[in-house]
Amino acid sequence: MSTSALLAVLTGSVAILTNVAAGPLTTNDLAQSRIAATNSLERFRRLLTPENCTIHGFNSTNDAATAVLGDAIPLGKFNTKRLTNYLSPQTFKGLVEPVPEVIYPIMVSNAPVSSTRLRLSHKKWEVADWGRPNTIRDLSSLRTDSVNDPGMRGRLPTDVFAVLTPICGWWMVGFDQANGIPVLRTSAPILSSPGTNHIVTTQEIQELARRMNAYSGGSD
Repeated sequence: MSTSALLAVLTGSVAILTNVAAGPLTTNDLAQSRIAATNSLERFRRLLTPENCTIHGFNSTNDAATAVLGDAIPLGKFNTKRLTNYLSPQTFKGLVEPVPEVIYPIMVSNAPVSSTRLRLSHKKWEVADWGRPNTIRDLSSLRTDSVNDPGMRGRLPTDVFAVLTPICGWWMVGFDQANGIPVLRTSAPILSSPGTNHIVTTQEIQELARRMNAYSGGSD
């Protein structure tokens, strides 16, 4: 892939699969995704130059040469029907569904600086995206908060997923409790000040539902 093609990938919109029915990723799925992500990182390194490495999160190509992968973050999607029909104080059960995609943080000195996103298609992991340093820093911070949640005790970091909200394009990170109800976190300014990690409230999901319905032509 040429550098210009790389830039097109990295600056394009994030397209999360929205019409793919999939169950949770298996341990084998994640193991295979890590092999693919390792190959993706090597490919990414070859495409980075002193001119373009900083916009993709690296201080230098030397940083890129020392980069390693963090733990996979499986992706999900919102069930559009459940979200548009959501009414507070309903639980969040069934709101988020898994999709066959993962994001791997790319780490330098134990800090997330960039990422590679992969998609499972026809039983093969394919590179879907590279870069997005601001997104991966946000997701990694939110995941750290989720991993430290008492409800995550005894579980793996890869049990935490990320999901992109429709319309607004805000990221959330969460995990499913034993009862199947997810605990979601975000730094998005839904009903609160931006830049502050917090647990998503039922009122915030209600606001997302309102915006979804307004966008689709429903009543405001």
